[in-house]
Amino acid sequence: MFKRFFLSVCYIGYIPFAPGTWGSVPGLLLCSVWARYPWVLPILFCLSYLVVKNCNLENEDPRWIVIDEVIGMGTACFLYFCYYGCYHWLGLLFLFCFFRIFDIFKPFPIDWVEKAMRRLNVPFSILIDDVVAGIFAGLAALFVMPPVVCC
Repeated sequence: MFKRFFLSVCYIGYIPFAPGTWGSVPGLLLCSVWARYPWVLPILFCLSYLVVKNCNLENEDPRWIVIDEVIGMGTACFLYFCYYGCYHWLGLLFLFCFFRIFDIFKPFPIDWVEKAMRRLNVPFSILIDDVVAGIFAGLAALFVMPPVVCC
């Protein structure tokens, strides 16, 4: 019961259409948490890994698991905050859009990292592709963000 509640982020992952997109929203809404308490991200990642490992999913990535989207979006938000020191609504929009694009289409090396982890048959693959997508989304948002004062 707790496993599904946690991994689906309060059952958001069970929304029948676009659960990954809906699962990214809490990650975006928690942007101030990622900025103030960046240590929460690695703890959430490790806890998620342990719960996923305990579920015995046989190396599959069910659509209802969206905690990885929260972590990936948190990674993107954290990178953005590290550069700017604050958030701008346009930057958050860029972060969200880029994260969803990278998470859905999984360009190289995101796809490569995920497949490498799956070949090793570790549940790490469920989480790591979203972290890499978050890194790429954060960098892409920094690249396209116009020089505006955000604080």
